[in-house]
Amino acid sequence: MQKRPKVLATVIGLALAPVALAGEIQEIDLTNFGPFDASGPMRVIYDRDVSGGVAGAITYGEIGWDELKAVDPGIIVYNNVPIYGASQIIADCVMAPRLASLAGDPDRKCNDGFQTHKRYKMSATGVGSIDMVFTVRNVDAVDPIVDKDGNPVANDQDAAVNVYRMIGKLNNHTGGRLGGFRVELGHGLGDDFVKSTAGDGVKIALREEGADPADDLGDNQMAEFPGGLFYGPADARHDWGFFSSTRANFAVDTARLAVDEDSFESTILSSNYSDLFGEWLPLDWVPTGWFYDSDGNPATDAEVAAWYDGTQWLSYDIDAGTGDRTTEVVTQTDIDGWEATPPTIYDDDGDSATTAAGTLYATWNAETELYELAAGGTATNDAMTTTLDGSATLERRPGYQQGPIEDLANLNLNYYIEIGDITTWPGYDLGTEEASFTLRITPLEPASTEPPAWLPVEDADAGDDNGGNGGCVMGDGRSGFDPLLPGMALLGMGYLALRRRRA
Repeated sequence: MQKRPKVLATVIGLALAPVALAGEIQEIDLTNFGPFDASGPMRVIYDRDVSGGVAGAITYGEIGWDELKAVDPGIIVYNNVPIYGASQIIADCVMAPRLASLAGDPDRKCNDGFQTHKRYKMSATGVGSIDMVFTVRNVDAVDPIVDKDGNPVANDQDAAVNVYRMIGKLNNHTGGRLGGFRVELGHGLGDDFVKSTAGDGVKIALREEGADPADDLGDNQMAEFPGGLFYGPADARHDWGFFSSTRANFAVDTARLAVDEDSFESTILSSNYSDLFGEWLPLDWVPTGWFYDSDGNPATDAEVAAWYDGTQWLSYDIDAGTGDRTTEVVTQTDIDGWEATPPTIYDDDGDSATTAAGTLYATWNAETELYELAAGGTATNDAMTTTLDGSATLERRPGYQQGPIEDLANLNLNYYIEIGDITTWPGYDLGTEEASFTLRITPLEPASTEPPAWLPVEDADAGDDNGGNGGCVMGDGRSGFDPLLPGMALLGMGYLALRRRRA
């Protein structure tokens, strides 16, 4: 989707005039989030306020994050983010709170570039509604809008509304296949949820505030599987997808938003996904792959080099010009070479492009997510990044590692939420000028629960303890899944599958 630049009027010597009747999201209300759980890391999302405890509460989902990339609570709101490029619009968004080492200086937040790990990660752990509540204040531009140099700029693209880009994923951690999803806006939690109505000051939108209607999101752009697996044509930012040279997606009937502005629902799953994998796979059913980490940095995405289809390791010879592909069987010689070449740190000349000399300093262990130091001991990737920054001779070197192809369970959701006048919302507080709305995301039942060919029968049964879809659970709310199951299956066949969380 091409974005159009916003024309900004510089304000010189004048105070910015206040703007009324356009709500601004202040924060995510965490009262229905469980406490920080370091085992994920994650926070479980419940169907009620659990600030006094989770007894009796029900959950169908959680917010998680990769500790190499993001921080607690895994989701954050940004307002009035400055532009950093000619094609950008001053942005409001909901995204992941990233580590400083990834965000950079300055942190461009919503307006950061491609593959900068902006997406927050919601995971469905059962088939049921997942509710997130957002606190909204009836004051537009609480923070002054400035450009990247700190100079004040025009108050707003549209004084009557604020539009938030929702930069997130919906991951299938239910233990069984899913048939799609539904997104709704409303008020209240769990059984008290009431769907929003037309013209009430909150709705789904297809474009940013101030953008050209010609650039609206289309039916096949709102729910896409990650581009590293399915993409085409190749361009300056993307290679051809590993599995397919076209995007894989759930279609959405965007025309229905003219009838119901407060919800949308997936329809058909594209055949380039379903022909290979069937309906939407859960994390513990995805196949195992070999990954090539071209920059040697575990915090950035690695490329899939091969996958195991239950019988053999497969890769693709892809024509760079057309994207046409030929399936190839990976030899044991290749596998042996990959096993012997993990990502490493060398003490050499500080230039990763020259690898003929140097001394091994550390080796990345994808299972523990730690560097093993040649001199003994371990180090996190963050600690190693600090060490590298202070060294003129240490350098990262690329390598291979094995693990589940997690992005087959992960769906990128692309849409906007438009906020207008909030004074008529339920619970609007005249004193604080605040109210709240609920974003409800509901995974849908599949037509088929058949396990994939690469999963042994006993592991398929283990993943189907709750009717194939996780089910609701009480108490601490954790719907169990084991992301190592695919790798454990392959271990019995002589392959070692290493766990790696991937954005």
